[in-house]
Amino acid sequence: MVRIDPREGHPDGPTVDREGAIWISLYSGSEARRYSPAGELLERVRFPVSNITKIAFGGRDLNTAFATTAQHLLSPEKLLREPLAGSLFAFQAGVSGIPTPPIAD
Repeated sequence: MVRIDPREGHPDGPTVDREGAIWISLYSGSEARRYSPAGELLERVRFPVSNITKIAFGGRDLNTAFATTAQHLLSPEKLLREPLAGSLFAFQAGVSGIPTPPIAD
């Protein structure tokens, strides 16, 4: 079991990779974390914005991780400090994601 101190951000938008590890976005925490199936923290990916909303895998081999972010509830002052808030970020995760079947309309 993983417990995240609320002062470190709020868990949002989890996904799982091919090794069975879970990736968690931290809203108001400026990072995504990767945890082993046993709950061990394996990796942290920092972002230049606070509100990370979702991690998803894509690309030809599902080895690119994409992170969505939000501007929601950021003050005008914080938006000035985080001009990239609301952007989509991509990074090489070092592991592939799991294919997800399409959802019918």
